[in-house]
Amino acid sequence: MYSSSSSCVVVIVVLLFSVLQVCDVGRASSVLNGAVGESIVLTTRVAGPIQAALMQWQKDNVIIIQMTPNGTTKTQSQAFKGRLTLNKDTGALNISDLRDEDFGKYVFNGFDSKSIGPIEVQLQVYGRIISVRVNSTNSSSCNVTLSCMVEGGSQVALLWSRAGERIVGEENRTVLSVSPSLTEELYSCTATNPLGTQTGNVIVRPCQPHDKLIPSFPLIYILLGEGLLLMVIAATTLICIMKKHKREEIEEDMTVYAEIGKNMQKGNTTTPSTVYDMLKFDRVKTSIQYQEVL
Repeated sequence: MYSSSSSCVVVIVVLLFSVLQVCDVGRASSVLNGAVGESIVLTTRVAGPIQAALMQWQKDNVIIIQMTPNGTTKTQSQAFKGRLTLNKDTGALNISDLRDEDFGKYVFNGFDSKSIGPIEVQLQVYGRIISVRVNSTNSSSCNVTLSCMVEGGSQVALLWSRAGERIVGEENRTVLSVSPSLTEELYSCTATNPLGTQTGNVIVRPCQPHDKLIPSFPLIYILLGEGLLLMVIAATTLICIMKKHKREEIEEDMTVYAEIGKNMQKGNTTTPSTVYDMLKFDRVKTSIQYQEVL
């Protein structure tokens, strides 16, 4: 009697252990990374067609979609409306137009005479990194400030490097201050997240302190040129005014002479012209001559 009871206990323990093993296998979860705005497929890892009376997926313990044996699907969650597709053969779930809030734990179950599942999938959603750009700003003291600008992406980690070698201690900093060397150096900012990596580069050139004075030289030349131009314009204007004034005086004199000429032409042409002249003579001698004549 005792032996028979012991055998039953052993059989029950073995069966329980086997069931626990099957449950563990069914609950083995996988982790998938999805990109915002893109699509992703959550697989059940079942090879053959699933013959189940009902298939369903849950997200965080809330049913989001179900399928009946005739292939009719029903989306239970308004948050996923129009974005879910359930494969009737494998139970795989396609989620389109991923959003940040779609991350979480998804569980598949198939119900029939032989249940399938639960099968868990952990979904992580990230923004995809589009591009990385590095801007440089020079200061008057020859220090250079590098700024790493990342377009797109979420949960991004940053890494700085110089000439291909990692700069230790500058991780996840968007701004880096450097001192130029005697030669050109290539600095890089690398942005990484679970979806991919993008790198931006910039060349830092040797410091030349006199360079900061160069921009002022053209300004001086421009000011000097403008001053000379104004002086030339003023001198030209003055000369033109003086010439105009002198020309007006000459024209006025010519007008007076012309008027005199007109008056003479209007006089009597038969009247003999009288010419006046000044004669110089010695009055003493003249008087003597007159006396002799008399």
